[in-house]
Amino acid sequence: MVIQLPSNMHPNTAQAITAILAAYDTENLRHSLMAYPARIKKQREAAYQARKAWEDAELERSTVEAEMLLAISTETDERGKAKYSNAEQRAAELQRRKAADPSYLAAAEKVATAKDALNEAQDTLQMLLDEYQSARMVARLISAEMSVISELAEIGEADEIHGPKMDEALRSLINKEAF
Repeated sequence: MVIQLPSNMHPNTAQAITAILAAYDTENLRHSLMAYPARIKKQREAAYQARKAWEDAELERSTVEAEMLLAISTETDERGKAKYSNAEQRAAELQRRKAADPSYLAAAEKVATAKDALNEAQDTLQMLLDEYQSARMVARLISAEMSVISELAEIGEADEIHGPKMDEALRSLINKEAF
């Protein structure tokens, strides 16, 4: 969207406005601001999918662990008594089996990989949100600066650049709410 200046505008004024807009790169900023909501939405979806993948991997890992724990708790010795009779023995055996069981190790690796992907997706989302907020703040600052330039241009067009009128105009600009 290109700003159309009035056709009856003095050429020097139009040239100055065009130079100011180019210096502030407002067209690029406008496009950037308009693109952020879609980028943020897409990244939120990626973070959601990453969270779901991590939860699924964690469920798989905990299922393998539960099966191991069940096998340990129901295992009997040659006399038919529980092989691991107290909680400490069962916990130690579970740790030993987890360290050696290929299906548990694969499931644990999937959890770690999914967690890393989730962290990356969340970090990217936060970065986009921060960038968007920063771009919005820059746009507000540019708007305030352009407002000051506009006010000063009106004063300059009146050929009253020095003296009490200029002081009054500057005080007025300072007291105005910029945002």
